[in-house]
Amino acid sequence: MRAIDALAAATGHVGVPGGGVNYAQRGMSAFIDEDALTGRSGADVREFVRGNQALEIMQSDPPIQVLFVTRTNPLTQVPDSASLRKAYAGIGCKVVIDMYMTETAKAADYVLPCTSVLEEEDVTFTTMWHPYMSYIHPVVPPKGDAKPEWRIFAELAEELGIGERMAGTVAAWLNTALRPLFQHGVTLEQLREEGFVRLPVEEVPFSDGVFLTPSGKFEFASDTARSEGHSSVATYLPPRRAHGFGEHKYTLLTTHPRKHENSQRQQMAPAAEYPTVEVSRRIADARGIQAGDRVRVYNDKASLIGVAKVREEGHPYTVQMESGWSGQGVSINDFTDVDPADFGQQTTQYDCACSVELVERAGA
Repeated sequence: MRAIDALAAATGHVGVPGGGVNYAQRGMSAFIDEDALTGRSGADVREFVRGNQALEIMQSDPPIQVLFVTRTNPLTQVPDSASLRKAYAGIGCKVVIDMYMTETAKAADYVLPCTSVLEEEDVTFTTMWHPYMSYIHPVVPPKGDAKPEWRIFAELAEELGIGERMAGTVAAWLNTALRPLFQHGVTLEQLREEGFVRLPVEEVPFSDGVFLTPSGKFEFASDTARSEGHSSVATYLPPRRAHGFGEHKYTLLTTHPRKHENSQRQQMAPAAEYPTVEVSRRIADARGIQAGDRVRVYNDKASLIGVAKVREEGHPYTVQMESGWSGQGVSINDFTDVDPADFGQQTTQYDCACSVELVERAGA
């Protein structure tokens, strides 16, 4: 990633319209007072690294007695799903708020149904793609016993005798959370009436040539990186488990498709018993695989049956499956490990090796 960023800068493609190599719009968060909603800065809490949470849960002292999950589906989204299932199984009480019976919800003792975006009043923005904040008007009443998440938390707080911490209306919470935005002349009433507002963020990031580095320049060589124990410049690190490593010769890519990310989808997808397994032409020819064949993908951690799709382009030694799939008692992340990446609190999901073999010819 550092090499890609450096290439864009060296060729003059940063700070210009249409340039850059990163689609994240991180400037949006400056207009939300998140701590006013969460109180996190003053909370006495433990924090676990997302990718390594299974081990941290199992080694926690004091042990975790209650797990409360909302806005995520960890049992398909976190590397090494088998270890996470084991960690969750050791927790005495598990509660999940969700609209759907996800893999995480299936593992819970209690599932609390929440409203959808069409059934509640809220404000939404994304840190990707565009600089607009939208106001959400409820257009249909909630179904059954579903409630907005904030109301679920408010009622739980009331039962626990700390109701004052979550007391308030939607308008009160929005007025608190949007105080940074209001300083720019935008009002909640304006947001409600107009439906959306454009936030005052830069149209072209770094157009002034000033970067968020100690020198204020794009740093091809970083003293900060060196001080943190990394190479000062972009450096290639060979994969630990990819092509040519041990028994499993192919790199397994668990990619985010264009139409959905993890458990968030543009539309309801049918439960696919057999995922699509994309293999390169070289792998297909070497393994006698044709499009539509049933194939087995496996490594030392997991195994599943999928339907082959032969890919003519791309890297010749890669197998690709879309993230978010689960079935046959496993998820895509049963294949992956929690090895830490060289930078940041990430894991090496793409440093994952696998094998693939023909199981049944199409139409057989």
